[in-house]
Amino acid sequence: MNIEDDNVIAMKDGEPIVIPKIKACGQRYGNNKYYIGSGITEAHRLWSFYSLENDSKLLDIGCGKGRLATGLILTKAQNPYIGIDVDSSAISWCQRYITPQHPNFQFIHLDVKHAQYNPEGSLLKEGFQFPFSDDEFDILYLWSVMNHMVDKDIRSYLKEFRRILKPNGRIFVSICFDRGIQTWRLMFEGNPPVMNTFFNPYYFEHLLFENGLYSHYVSSPLLSYDALIHPKELSELQIRRADSRIMKDTPENWAKRTEESIATLAEGFKSCEELNKTFLKEINK
Repeated sequence: MNIEDDNVIAMKDGEPIVIPKIKACGQRYGNNKYYIGSGITEAHRLWSFYSLENDSKLLDIGCGKGRLATGLILTKAQNPYIGIDVDSSAISWCQRYITPQHPNFQFIHLDVKHAQYNPEGSLLKEGFQFPFSDDEFDILYLWSVMNHMVDKDIRSYLKEFRRILKPNGRIFVSICFDRGIQTWRLMFEGNPPVMNTFFNPYYFEHLLFENGLYSHYVSSPLLSYDALIHPKELSELQIRRADSRIMKDTPENWAKRTEESIATLAEGFKSCEELNKTFLKEINK
């Protein structure tokens, strides 16, 4: 394999793996042990709390240069995996450095407009569909995707999630909540500025119900290895398809369900505690 100057080779448990020097997921990921450890930790999240099996079909939305894919490979995952991203350079990188050695890991460019990662892409229009079949995926995974999207685009995505997710499937979403706002707000933070979106948790639950989904549990704030660097409530949502019984709930019950999920947190805290241990173990090897 030809390794270009903007990539590095790392060894993990005797296995060589290519890691991009330039990563879009934040400065802290410039540390290769942190980058690899976080990917392995996310793989453990899916094994432990999202029922990932070797026959589970997984869609990684906003896959970047394969952080989750790297973690899955290093935990010996054999499941079918598809990564999609609006950043064509990230997809090209994955197609060159991951798929040839691991053909069950496939990557597809989603040519959707994004101010930062794909400014020349196509606007999401009414009737947008992901290039996948109905009921195709067991797990959808979105790390730091929806907190960089606007409300109307999120609505389009949620509608499609309901279509492509299997009836018993699960969705992982990390999202920024702010109870001090009524619906959602957009901010540009950092230098260079990055678009960040914040949602009122009750409003987001309403968006889920509008599209036949609901939050199975909410961990807020997300007590994982990544939470301390976020000044707002970075939360984990495990989302599932809503059946006819749940869809008969009133809007008042939606709000009550969200409040109970946020207040209880039992399953969410358990997952975060275990994942913290996994991450610390990996980076201290």
